[in-house]
Amino acid sequence: MQQTSQHHRMVGRQVMAGFHDLYLLFKLYLEHPKEYEKFETSVAECHDLKDVMRPKIEAMEAEAEGLAAEKVRVADAYAVQTKETADRSAEAARENARNEARIKIDRANTVRDEAGRRLAEAEKAEANLVGRAEALDERDRLLTARDGRLATAQERLKTEKQAFTDMQRRVTEAYKGAA
Repeated sequence: MQQTSQHHRMVGRQVMAGFHDLYLLFKLYLEHPKEYEKFETSVAECHDLKDVMRPKIEAMEAEAEGLAAEKVRVADAYAVQTKETADRSAEAARENARNEARIKIDRANTVRDEAGRRLAEAEKAEANLVGRAEALDERDRLLTARDGRLATAQERLKTEKQAFTDMQRRVTEAYKGAA
């Protein structure tokens, strides 16, 4: 029972955090459309880059495996002609095929790492924009509080001015009545 209650509270907090993030993004969209557009573009570029790079990496890996298999087949066919020479040649061809496959796999890994780095940069930019939106939200809250205090002070000043005017009028009437 207690675990269920804790779980419900945890899920509730997560839902509220999600709504707050959506609120901040919507607020950013309304109040700072250019910043939101930059954010949206960065996220889209990262997703596009990730989607573009994945097939390229898979294609490069498949190509490397195909090349390695082809080189092994060629080396095996050549080995039939001359046993000693063919054995050495086949081993060299296999090693070359493995090396080429490693090089292509390394290139594919480099491309994947670059895509991951760009995605991390976009996520960092997103976090930065969310932080800015929170700071703007806090500033708006403080300005609203200040405006409330200012309105209260203006109301108090108006009341005091009215009281002073009334007192001045009574003094003038008393002075005229005494004269």
